[in-house]
Amino acid sequence: MNRTQLAAVLDLHRRAYALLLWLDREASSDPRAFAGVVATTLRRAANCQAWIAANRDSLPQELLPEQRESEAFSRLLASFFETSFRVDVVTFGGEVVDARLARGVAESARANSPRLLMAHALRQLAAEEGVELDQTMALRLQGHKRLQNDIRVWSYCMELERRAKKRTKGAAAHKLWRAINPEVRRKLTVDVAWEARTRLVTAILEASG
Repeated sequence: MNRTQLAAVLDLHRRAYALLLWLDREASSDPRAFAGVVATTLRRAANCQAWIAANRDSLPQELLPEQRESEAFSRLLASFFETSFRVDVVTFGGEVVDARLARGVAESARANSPRLLMAHALRQLAAEEGVELDQTMALRLQGHKRLQNDIRVWSYCMELERRAKKRTKGAAAHKLWRAINPEVRRKLTVDVAWEARTRLVTAILEASG
């Protein structure tokens, strides 16, 4: 993943997250519609893309992607229900009276530690630099305290790229996000992520030398 691709996926992720929160706020006026849309549409990237196209005029324009990015955007939006969110629905007399986003995925979708996800990201980064890094060395690099936050940041960015291509690792991605330093999470920019990548490349080259 180059810097241009990184900038694109971070921007799409920001927009998709903001749109999801906007839909949640709108649910206060029509919870039944929100619950139905999530259940039948937003969880599936193809349906999500069609729904956004059909409702484009009624959605916040500043949050919507360019047409060429609509497929990746829809995959990212749908992936939130695999990684970090669910919808809690309250019914009364068989009618939906409330529907709200809640943190956490359904129990059946929970994942284990993101440790292997980070090892995969390190190995992929090494391959991009023409270096062979085996699983043992990748796991060993994770034990270096000075590298831990850089590994989490870059691994999360690579997970976003996978999510944009419909290859998410599920709830492990959210665990990885929560493990990143909170200050960094609040200001995760292209520069921050690329600097993390640069330090990791240096560490990989040193380890393989």
